[in-house]
Amino acid sequence: QFNNVHLWVAIASGDACSTDSECESGSCNGGTCVPTSSPTAKPVTGSPTSSPTSSPSSKPTVAPSASPSASPVTTGPTTSPTSSPSSKPTVSPSVSPSARPVTSSPITTSPSISPTPKPVTESPSATPTANPTKSPSSSPIATPTTGSPTISPSKNSTGSPKTGSPSSSPVSKSPSSSPVTSSPSSSPSANPTTLSPTLQPTQSPSASPTSQPTTSAPSGGENTSLRTQACGVPNRCNSVGGDKVTVSKTASGAVRCCRDPSHGGDWAYKCISIPDVWGESNMQVIPEGINASSGGCVAETDFAGAIETCQANDARLCTPEEMLDRCTRSTGCQFNKVHLWVAI
Repeated sequence: QFNNVHLWVAIASGDACSTDSECESGSCNGGTCVPTSSPTAKPVTGSPTSSPTSSPSSKPTVAPSASPSASPVTTGPTTSPTSSPSSKPTVSPSVSPSARPVTSSPITTSPSISPTPKPVTESPSATPTANPTKSPSSSPIATPTTGSPTISPSKNSTGSPKTGSPSSSPVSKSPSSSPVTSSPSSSPSANPTTLSPTLQPTQSPSASPTSQPTTSAPSGGENTSLRTQACGVPNRCNSVGGDKVTVSKTASGAVRCCRDPSHGGDWAYKCISIPDVWGESNMQVIPEGINASSGGCVAETDFAGAIETCQANDARLCTPEEMLDRCTRSTGCQFNKVHLWVAI
């Protein structure tokens, strides 16, 4: 329905087709801008530069090479070329320089014309001797005596020296082949205690040994690592070894203690035949490091712990005879059917 309305055309108001800036081709046909019927087959560029030069080159390349050199002279030409090339360039430099040049830093600026065919040394001494040997021996010795010869050698040397390094102060002309010690004392004892000293000497002997030892040396060689445990009540420990067992003093056992008149007998009297002995299971005082129940029952400790527990309670370990005479029976802790430490 555009028959009765105005439509846009390609001519600006008041301009002719040939002068209208919006007519790109500039060709007019009856006052109408007509585009070129067929564009160029080979446009200069498919993507013209967005920043063209303001003025084209005054000397454009007439015929640039179709393909540049595949092997240019250098990939990185110098940025500071000489103003004038060398007048005597190398015609044919060596392709492979010498693998062993004579020297990179020659010693002398005036080398001899004919070097010696047999030089004395490749590395001459920096400080040669002032008095060189004029006539060296034709056959030097294969095994020289020393690297540092004596300044005043003897006129008649021995044919068979005894030692390469003799002692400056030998003790004897015939020393022992097996000395006892490498560092003997300067003043040895006139009367040594023994020819075979003990392998385990006491490091710190007692400063004041007791004048009255508790017991003399037992006959038969007592084994001091073993001690005795007795049953709380006779015939109640048959399933665990009987009335008495021998164990290591580091083993575990329960504790019941005895008092006699020397301690003050205020515990219950339970013995069948032994007089003036009182026993107890519930300890009032528990030494540090000993485990006990809330009732003072010590069920497990070693021999030393048992002694310490009884002493802390003003008592002592019972003897096996006192234990088997039922002096501690039914005194608590349910120890009637277990083995307890005794004083043997």
